[in-house]
Amino acid sequence: MFRLTIPDFIGGSVLLLLLAAGSIVGAQEAAKSAPRKLSSQEAIEQALDVKCSCDFDKTPLSEVVAFLARQRKINFIIDRRALDEIGIDPIETSVTLKVSDIPLRSLLSLALERHDLAWTIRHEVLIVTSEEVAEANLLTKVYDVIDLVVEGDGGGSGGGDRNDISTDGVDFDPLLETITATIQPESWEDNGGYGSLDGFANRSIVTLVVLQTPQIHQRVLALLDSLRKKKNPPTRQQKQETRESVTKKPDTSSRVVAYPVFIEGDLKGTSGEQELIEMLKQFVEPESWKAEDAAARAIPGALVIRQKPAVHDQIRRLLSTSGVLQRAASKKFYDPVADDVK
Repeated sequence: MFRLTIPDFIGGSVLLLLLAAGSIVGAQEAAKSAPRKLSSQEAIEQALDVKCSCDFDKTPLSEVVAFLARQRKINFIIDRRALDEIGIDPIETSVTLKVSDIPLRSLLSLALERHDLAWTIRHEVLIVTSEEVAEANLLTKVYDVIDLVVEGDGGGSGGGDRNDISTDGVDFDPLLETITATIQPESWEDNGGYGSLDGFANRSIVTLVVLQTPQIHQRVLALLDSLRKKKNPPTRQQKQETRESVTKKPDTSSRVVAYPVFIEGDLKGTSGEQELIEMLKQFVEPESWKAEDAAARAIPGALVIRQKPAVHDQIRRLLSTSGVLQRAASKKFYDPVADDVK
């Protein structure tokens, strides 16, 4: 249980966390009735998934970026310093590309890779930069893979009590090997690259934690979707329900999010992270943690939490306000908003 009387633990950031908790508890009722507003990061993630078309004919890169920023209504800039270092002028460099009905993230990759450029997300802004800089600003995302590595129902979309699922002897190796062998093998640390991935299984949380560039995250997500379709092809009714849920119903499904946190003092390590989890359960929607699809786990440097989107909003605001939440200060963890499991 969280103890309010331990002076050594209540340092600057955690004291702010307690103060922030008070304001959040008071605002919870208002938050329930108000529509959920997307953060800048979430808006970018959604925009990247929107299908679009283009017909660029020797169009300056700077104009391409400005056009896409206006069309998708997102923060979108060019990292001029990085481009200067590799001798690329965004005004003189032209883009010729004609595609129809593909996601913006794919359009960007096609337009930029011809000039050895890449895109990344930093400080809630989509940035066009060099491949070297993009690789240095890796994103950590958490993917729920319980249905791919646990035999049986696997706690899929059909429901069931995820807490009753046995995770004893879960073998992540086949899935990890498939990912690293089929998605840019040289980019993974085992092959001398920069990216990493690992599996975590505990109670109802069975996830992959992947550190990679946005482009490779896109391919990981596509691969996981492909594996799911091969394992459990959707029925016609499920396809119809999915279309209706996307077009008519708000997203209330639970998601797994990794929150990178900074712990000081004697509680460095998972003991400090576990104390934060206990406090979140006390201050942020206490009843919601009793749900069968809610769970939390402490790992070194992060809290891995499964909750509803509205609860994640409160958790993110509380940790961010307190200063406990790490953002761009660490390459290993970047922004928990981007870690949502789709």
